[in-house]
Amino acid sequence: MAGDTNIEVNFLDHPSEVERYTNWLTDTLGSGRPISIDTETGSADKLWTADVPGHLRLYQVGHSNEAWSIPAQQWRGLVEHTNNQVNKARPSIWFANPSYDQTVFHREKLPLLDWSTTQDTVTLHRLRYPLSYAHGLKPAAGKILGSWATAGQDELKRVMRDNGWTWETIPLDCPEYWTYGGMDCCISVQLGEKMLADGGHPWYDVEMEFLSIVHGMILRGIPLDEGAIEIAHHHWTGIIDREAAILHDLGIDSPSKKGVLDTAFKRMGFEPSVFSVKTGDPSYNKMVLAGMQELGGDIAKSAEHLMLHRRYTAWRNSYGRKLLGFMDSNGAVHPDIQTMEARTGRMIVRVPPMQTIPKDALTRDIFVPRRKGEVLVAADYSSQEVRIMAALSGDEAMISFFEGEGGDYHQYVADLAGIPRQAAKTVNYARAYGAGDGTMARQAGVTEAAMRGYLEQIDAAFPRAMRWKDEVTAQAEQREVAGGTPWVELPYGTILPLDRGKEYTQSANTIIQGHGAGVLKLATIRMKQVGLEEYLVLPFHDEMLVSVPEGDAHRVQSALVSAMYDDLLRVPLVAEATQPMARFGDSIRAKDNE
Repeated sequence: MAGDTNIEVNFLDHPSEVERYTNWLTDTLGSGRPISIDTETGSADKLWTADVPGHLRLYQVGHSNEAWSIPAQQWRGLVEHTNNQVNKARPSIWFANPSYDQTVFHREKLPLLDWSTTQDTVTLHRLRYPLSYAHGLKPAAGKILGSWATAGQDELKRVMRDNGWTWETIPLDCPEYWTYGGMDCCISVQLGEKMLADGGHPWYDVEMEFLSIVHGMILRGIPLDEGAIEIAHHHWTGIIDREAAILHDLGIDSPSKKGVLDTAFKRMGFEPSVFSVKTGDPSYNKMVLAGMQELGGDIAKSAEHLMLHRRYTAWRNSYGRKLLGFMDSNGAVHPDIQTMEARTGRMIVRVPPMQTIPKDALTRDIFVPRRKGEVLVAADYSSQEVRIMAALSGDEAMISFFEGEGGDYHQYVADLAGIPRQAAKTVNYARAYGAGDGTMARQAGVTEAAMRGYLEQIDAAFPRAMRWKDEVTAQAEQREVAGGTPWVELPYGTILPLDRGKEYTQSANTIIQGHGAGVLKLATIRMKQVGLEEYLVLPFHDEMLVSVPEGDAHRVQSALVSAMYDDLLRVPLVAEATQPMARFGDSIRAKDNE
């Protein structure tokens, strides 16, 4: 599977080289052969913090066996010319993570490259080799093309280490640096074309179209209200200080230090039973602390207030004043959105982290419409997880409910099994996640004995649903026993790996969450097809947030709901839209007032 190692990399360091480069570019684009474009920048994190001029250091362009590395700031006009010529010629352009390079161009006010001709080795490798845990250009190329593809990276690391250079300080004319950059272009073309020749993947076009839409959201940004950030930060700080004082009185002076917790809980008489797999230290995660609250006395009080201290500290760290450092001159943030990064195939929204925005009005008040005269509308799937579970398991009782008049599924389960609604809601979600009896009991606020009784009644009412969960769990276990990496297959045909060595109770949840991710991606593409792309603000989990002119709000509500409808499975997935909102927190207040 070795690639073509006959590669030439050129460095444009003198005006006399310009004509030779432009002739090469003209010939290359005229040939119609695939090319690759890449950028070398300083620290990657800086790209997502604010407007960073001059972040682009080297610009590289090449085909399968020849490339050019160009100092971007010195030859800015040439870089702009190249992007314009590429857009006119419309060759297939290979990247390794195009969202990053396109964002670099946007920040540097350089022409963006046509997304319709863009290819991505990372996305294609994730789909073709889903059981691999390394999808970056170098590890993928090393495996498919041969070890020669990683040699330049190893040499560059050595030179940087020996000279104490960083990505910001390494000289542009360092041969190992510009050769490494140019080689990346040739490797990208060879790797991408090899994977396509080997069959590609039927879901690849979906992922690439979704990636292009998401990149548009990144560039447009998410407007934030500085005043709301300050109010929330101040409120959370007050709660954190209050909880810290309570914990201090209980003998816990530094709630964030594990050693302090170990000592304090030992003094209270608590014997840990859950330990970190990596370190062997006692674990005080959310589930452990929830269980400790049943023990009474200072142990229960400490666990309760430690959970509150952690919750509001996490909120302040993610959505407090720290957000101000990510805002651009227009008051918007441009988060790094990785569309396939999560284990379940869902997105990860980071720098700043916005994947799981709390359902808290004060937090969501931070997010506001893009322009004056616009309002926010959010649409999310109704009971998405349990609908998917009903369809995939073939449980007739669950399916009958959704095929009938519908309504409150959690109340339906509660009435059918003769249990409280909160217990039914806990079971409906937690069992798919592989939660045990004790965990579900703590979440529902009932005893383990009561929860076991509820589970017996629910199993009797929905026997096929639980059998399906056990079946996919057993399949994953068998794959590892046979010497392979455990995995699950989704209805859309993609495969997702499971974490080796963990309980396989996550199998059902991975299928459910993974299919839900695919559903939202297809729905987002349909949103573009009906003209909603410019309004899209942020997709997260099973929800889409949009900013629209107030006069268009009701039309967009209807279009969103229609685009999100999915009937691939026997049980259709349906969405509901909020009323128009002046700020995102209005949806939470509306529910609280119902």
